[in-house]
Parts: sequence; C-alpha cells; structure tokens
Amino acid sequence: MKMRDPWPDECEECAFETASSIYCCACRIGADLIGLGQEDAARLRAEMSSTVRGQEEQQDRRGGESMSKSVKWFGLIAVVVLAVVLVYLIAFTPTPNIAPEAALLLKWHDAAPLALTFDGSQSTDEDGEIVRWRWDPGDGTGALEGAVVEHTYAEPSTYIIGLLVQDDDRATDTEQITHEIVMPVEPPVTEPKEVTLEEEPAEE
Repeated sequence: MKMRDPWPDECEECAFETASSIYCCACRIGADLIGLGQEDAARLRAEMSSTVRGQEEQQDRRGGESMSKSVKWFGLIAVVVLAVVLVYLIAFTPTPNIAPEAALLLKWHDAAPLALTFDGSQSTDEDGEIVRWRWDPGDGTGALEGAVVEHTYAEPSTYIIGLLVQDDDRATDTEQITHEIVMPVEPPVTEPKEVTLEEEPAEE
C-alpha cells in the first residue's frame, strides 16, 4: 500500500507553511513549531510520520484478518450446506423399482382334459409384492383374475395362454405358454361273438 506523506509542503487544512506550523492531514493532529529548532522539528516530523505509518499498517493487518475470517466462515458455511444437500439426496431420493417376474404353470387331469388349472403363485417380486394376476385363456371368453384359477374349454384346440402380473409399484411382467388340448382316443367297442363248439361224433 502506498504511504501518503502527512507532511506536505503546505497543509491543505491550515494553509500555513510547514516551516512555522505542522499539520498532519492523515490523523488530523496539529502542532505549533514556532520556536523549535530544525533538529527538533525534523525529529517530531519523523516521529509523527512513523506513528501515521504504524496506524495505517495496523489498519491493513486488521483488514486482512477480517477478510481471512470472512473467507473461513464462508468456506465453513459452504461445507455445511453441501453436507445437508448430500444427506437430503441420499435420504429422500427414491430407489428405482424392480419389475416382477411372471411364472406360469398349467395343471390338467386325464379324466377332464378340457379343464385346466392356471397357477401363477410362483411369480416373484424382488423389492415388493405382487398384487394382481390377470389371465388370458386364449379362447376369447375373457380375462380371469387370481393367482390360481380354473378354466374349462369348450373344445379341443391349441391355445395361447397369457399371464400378466403387477406389483405394488404398478410395474408389470407377462408370460405366455402354448398348450394343445387333445381329447383322448377311446379304443373302439366291439360286439362279443358267440362261439359254438362242434359236437364230436360218437365212437362205435
């Protein structure tokens, strides 16, 4: 910082030459030097100049310390705000939902080949639970609801059976299977034949 000389050739405040009167415009201190010798005047001038410079340097140090404290407080506040934001993001950011996996099983009996049991109870959901099972029998009769349901077809044919499952976050998955219904072939019924035994001739 450039030091200002507090002893100009002529003081702007008193308008007297500094040879007879000394006035420090920096610290507003006036001193009458009438009757003092040149050595005393020079000594007083040097002392007051040193005092003014010391005051300015002290002010500079105080300003630097104040700026350093402000920077430290600003850095501390920034760290706290960043930590709060990170905690909020970790605590309140929702975890992406994992979709369920549909599993379809069919059961039937030879005694009633047109009746099937649809079983979707083996379907799974890793991060929740399945709340809906929707079946399409594939014969145009309409959808069925439930984990395990039964359905009877009107005639033998090949049907595409579909299952849709939905979890508690509304994510879905589907599975299909093709099943052929064939009526068992009954063996033909034959009429029993009468068998007659020929009589053997009597011996003579």
